[in-house]
Amino acid sequence: MLGYEIEGALDGGEYAELSHEVSAAVSAHGSVRLLLRMPGLPGTEISANDDRFRFVRDHLGGIERLAVVGEHRGLEWLVRAADKLTGTDIKHFPPDGEDVAWVWVEA
Repeated sequence: MLGYEIEGALDGGEYAELSHEVSAAVSAHGSVRLLLRMPGLPGTEISANDDRFRFVRDHLGGIERLAVVGEHRGLEWLVRAADKLTGTDIKHFPPDGEDVAWVWVEA
């Protein structure tokens, strides 16, 4: 299991590091369970949101279960849509539900 906070736009080095860690975990274990804390969605620039979802898209095949923690209503909608459109089990949790999100990811 891995957990990250993604806030604002990722620079190339941050994206590469995150990508490498997830890819290494998938290579070692076949798949990974992941929690992403994504605060501040409404106030961030479009490129930041693109980075967040590019990361998930690029690694979707190796992610068994994904919890997304954040408060923005649009994030909840995107998570529900992604859950239906992918083979990955994806669920949204509000910021005060992070403990529940960890339990769900571990289950």
